[in-house]
Amino acid sequence: MPASGKTSPKRRVSRRKLLKGSLYSLISSYLVPNHFLWAAADPTITFNNNVNISKCSTDEQVILNLIRRSLTPTALPLAHSYNGLWQGDVRSQIATGWSLPLIGKGYIEKPIDRNTVTFIFKANGDASEVYLSGSPTDDQPIQMHQLNYLGATKPYYYVSLNIPFGQIHRYKFIVNGTSIVDPNSYIRKRVNGFEWSVFYTDAYQGLVTLNEAEAIFLDSIVSAICPFQLANTNVNFGQTNYIDKILSRQEHHHLINYKICLPMMHQALSQQTVSVELIADYLKAMESGEPNHWDYQRYNSPKHFLNLLRRHSVEGSFSHPKYGGNRDFAGWRYLEQQYGFDWKRFTEQPFGTERNYFG
Repeated sequence: MPASGKTSPKRRVSRRKLLKGSLYSLISSYLVPNHFLWAAADPTITFNNNVNISKCSTDEQVILNLIRRSLTPTALPLAHSYNGLWQGDVRSQIATGWSLPLIGKGYIEKPIDRNTVTFIFKANGDASEVYLSGSPTDDQPIQMHQLNYLGATKPYYYVSLNIPFGQIHRYKFIVNGTSIVDPNSYIRKRVNGFEWSVFYTDAYQGLVTLNEAEAIFLDSIVSAICPFQLANTNVNFGQTNYIDKILSRQEHHHLINYKICLPMMHQALSQQTVSVELIADYLKAMESGEPNHWDYQRYNSPKHFLNLLRRHSVEGSFSHPKYGGNRDFAGWRYLEQQYGFDWKRFTEQPFGTERNYFG
């Protein structure tokens, strides 16, 4: 849509074609009816067990490099305070705490369908014994190794597991007999009244940060922002799954934006019979800064959130599937159909033909 908000005659014709085409059916399948009750609950998560999970050896130089990269304190005392919510929390002082535990591409000996997940615990005092326990270990504690590099003992404990793609797990550390959550993990959930740290491996398709109501509604918005599809199919490109995942890790600081803005958008759109045109017109109003039912005291720039939505939607369409979007390489297959993009040439085996890149 042009910045001026004006729709050219050519664009109006294109929109009528979209309404008559299969895209209308695709978007309509995600539209939220007027009686839809907005739910504020967290997503329901079914955790995997330890089937096909194996312990693997890890070079301590690799572990030290991972620690330097992911547990290096920032120069700012509150780099990720989230409006003060994390004030005094160790997670606010870590540069890339979102990456913990470390979901790696794995090592040579592992199968290609797994991640090497490395758990790291920093002992601030006397920690003679540290164990990992949770769904990856079938709730049986396994001992973590203390880092000993070049004869020098470091205050870090680690263990690495090979875990299949598409899984989600809960875990804790047991330090000198006391169970604690990972102090650096961004994702935490309550299970049967107890708090756990949570992680997921590449290509996990379940919800982590958005609940089902938010995801269904977001699907309809994303489909209007990215009105493209593969020929003769109604494939979902997985943009909403990508957004759900990036809000749990790298862009956790934007989760509050979605939690504030999606309910306002839902309230406005549910006042009428929802249609593709209604969504498109509402996005146009957001761009001009005049959407209905917008609480400017809570969020003063609807255009800013629209730009965030657009960026995430496009990223989710064309990023590597391991990040949750571009499901079944639908985005790259679309580029292949439209522009001859040879995506297999640049993609790791067995999905593509590239031999030097491992994902």
